[in-house]
This record gives sequence, structure tokens and C-alpha cells, in this order.
Amino acid sequence: MKDLIKRHRVTYDSDKEDAFVVHIGERSIKFRVNQQGLYDFEFPKSYVDYVENKNTNNTGVCLQTNATQVEGYTNRQVVRADRVRKLYHMLGAPTIANLKAVLGKNLLWNCPVTTEDVNLAEEIFGPDISTLKGRSTRPSPTTVVDDLIEILEELKEKNQYIDWTIDIILINQRKCSPA
Repeated sequence: MKDLIKRHRVTYDSDKEDAFVVHIGERSIKFRVNQQGLYDFEFPKSYVDYVENKNTNNTGVCLQTNATQVEGYTNRQVVRADRVRKLYHMLGAPTIANLKAVLGKNLLWNCPVTTEDVNLAEEIFGPDISTLKGRSTRPSPTTVVDDLIEILEELKEKNQYIDWTIDIILINQRKCSPA
């Protein structure tokens, strides 16, 4: 809910109905309470029929589950793809290019995984979500550099009771002198 309200308006009025309403543009989606006391969204029958019939005319959005991802592949191919993912995480989740390079140069002794298996795992599972989230972090800001300028000794002696300070403010990469 915390993440949802950052992107969309969410309302709840218990006088009208025991449901959360998520407003997405002109549309609204209702999450009604179920028998267990949890709020859920029930897909319309037209959408369920669309997914079950595997309609490919792109008339709607399709949720892809693991069962539909492995559809069209043999059990042996799925086992090989699972083996790749396990090895991928045991090696510390390198990039796919680095993983293929390690496997291609035969740097892992007696490793049953091949580069073809890596390609197969990418086809079945797509990119690994956990490593994508870890690698797509916010870039670090530029470091602040202090530019200290030495004041001449003559000025220090003649003006020893004066404090010398200068402030510079940067707004949108433009220098602004303080008021």
C-alpha cells in the first residue's frame, strides 16, 4: 500500500463499501475484502478467458507465470535452465557476458552448464530481477571539493580583527551570490 499510494490515488470509504479503490487515470480498480479478511482484486471473466485461450492478438495485457514461461520447453530444458540460475547465483551473479566467458573458457572444472544452457535460461526466465534491482541503483552524486585560498600574510596582519568569509550558492549549475 505504501508503494501504491506513491504512484496512484487510493480511497477507502467504509460507509459505501468495504473496498479500497485505486484510481489510475480515468480508471479505477476495486480491491474488495474476501472471506479471509484480505483485500484482493478479482480479474474480470473476459480477462481470464483471454489468458486461458492464449489469445495472441494483443487485445489485452497478459500476466506471465512460471507455468506459462516454461510452456513449449521440455522438462530437460527447464532443468538445464534451473541449473544455470543456481550456478549464476553461486558465482555471485556476474553479468551474462562474463558467465558465458567463464563457461566458454572452461574455467569451472566438471561444470555441466554450457553457454547454450545460459541462452536457454535467458529465453525461459528472462533477466534476473534481483540482480537488475541491485545493479540499477541511483548514481552517486559528485563530490564536493573545498577550494581554500590562502590569504596573504600582509592582509592578515593589517586586518587581523576582520573575519573573511565568502559564500557561493549553486542553483541549477549557476552561481548565485548571496543577498
